[in-house]
Amino acid sequence: MVRNENPNLRGRFIKSPQDFCGALFLLAVALISLWLVAPLSEATGFQMGTGTAPRLFAVFLAATSAVVIVRSFFFEGLPIQGFALRGPLTILGSVIFFALAIRPLGFALTAFVTTLIASFASSEVRVREALVFSFGLAVFCCLVFIYAIRLPFSLWPAW
Repeated sequence: MVRNENPNLRGRFIKSPQDFCGALFLLAVALISLWLVAPLSEATGFQMGTGTAPRLFAVFLAATSAVVIVRSFFFEGLPIQGFALRGPLTILGSVIFFALAIRPLGFALTAFVTTLIASFASSEVRVREALVFSFGLAVFCCLVFIYAIRLPFSLWPAW
């Protein structure tokens, strides 16, 4: 098997800086998450506590990050490159919108607009496709979260 070596990375201790830095960031997120869920109750017997799922997700994220960090020392990868802020800021904006709009606008409208906002994180978005996808995902979320799981959210605004 022929290895595709990058001559700029030869002799470096960290062979995949982009993987290393990304995994280090995710490891920090996992450790902060574990610290934040520490006061929440754990599973007892067959009952899950309020902190069980977040704790399991944080441990899984930390383990996966550790594997990627170790791999970055042995396998060549991409150097650290610039990144666009459009995606992360758009996704963050959609999450903040959901948090602020769920009560006044109801679940259905909030799910639709949140998905629509998040779809603009990509520069390749097509408005018609985003509208169709947002509608379909909002219907699916309403069926799952309101009717199947019966979460106590109002479906429509209370105007």
